[in-house]
Amino acid sequence: MATDILEETKHLDLEERLHYNHWKVRREAYNSLADAFQNAEDNASPVYRKYASHLPKLLLDKNQISREAGLKPILQFFDRFEYATRHTKDFLELLIDNCMSGRTRTVSDCCEVFLMICEVDSVEVVVNALLEFGVDHSAMKTSANCVDLLIKILSAFGIKYFPLEDVLKILFDWFEGTNTLRRTKTLELCQEMAKWGAKPLLTELANGLRSATKQLLLESMDKEFEKPSSTRRMRSLEDNGEPEEDETVVIDVYNTLESTRVDVPSEFWNEIEDRSWKIRKPQADNLVTLFDVKKLENRNYSQLMDVVLKRIRVDVNVMIKGSLIKAVANIVNGLREKFSKYVEQNHAFSVLMTMFKESKSMI
Repeated sequence: MATDILEETKHLDLEERLHYNHWKVRREAYNSLADAFQNAEDNASPVYRKYASHLPKLLLDKNQISREAGLKPILQFFDRFEYATRHTKDFLELLIDNCMSGRTRTVSDCCEVFLMICEVDSVEVVVNALLEFGVDHSAMKTSANCVDLLIKILSAFGIKYFPLEDVLKILFDWFEGTNTLRRTKTLELCQEMAKWGAKPLLTELANGLRSATKQLLLESMDKEFEKPSSTRRMRSLEDNGEPEEDETVVIDVYNTLESTRVDVPSEFWNEIEDRSWKIRKPQADNLVTLFDVKKLENRNYSQLMDVVLKRIRVDVNVMIKGSLIKAVANIVNGLREKFSKYVEQNHAFSVLMTMFKESKSMI
């Protein structure tokens, strides 16, 4: 019967067969479309534009076998069409929702499409789509397969263009929850990152994990890795055919952290100016504790700096002066380069430099 339906529909245009109500007819049409793309005269052939709008619909095919066949022309489209990247956004979420679970072959072919999009468009575009639509997908298998695809992307293209900071911001959330397959894949992703030089970074960030999970992660990275090398390159980077040297990662943990908001208590403003050192001292000490954070939210601290720097200049109590200097140091560490505006606005540098003239060594 299958042969009969294929014979009966041979006379139909390819466009009609792409949307025919029998899945075997659609599957054959998808294969024919892949052949048409492969045999196109050049990478700007009109055949690509003619069928570009049809391709996302192939991913919505309710029959899994024909949907799997639909990945073939999509792969050819991105591989061969000069302007395929203009259509990237039309495919990413559909690929994740419809092809990242189910048959092993379907998932494998879908991953090949994603890797091709990385090659012709950019690694960052694909990784960000996986972070937005894939790794927290309601279908557990889809979620785990998206983490596995991150491993494939990193292994294939290397660390240089992999948006590591974006991944690290949410990576450790994937160890939580009931999706054991995703946890396993997340551990494998950490191992792949460690190969590319991210072991020190992962070790430091792991402090926020539960002790059992942290131990498992550290043990998985406690081995010698061979120096990895990428196997694919983004086409936009191709030059004279010279191989690009692979890089390992040097990344600052600070850039992966969420900012912490610190609110100075209302009583601080009056009590730090109190005549009694016994009232001023607790406020100065509390300020040190409040701003002892790894990354500080970038707010307006001008008023606070005015008050603190003034107390550093005029306070006669060495312990209070020392605590306030520590508080400024914490603010500097929390803001980093964003603190620079207070150097000029609030004369922070000149005030602190005068403290070197103090006879007390702790100051």
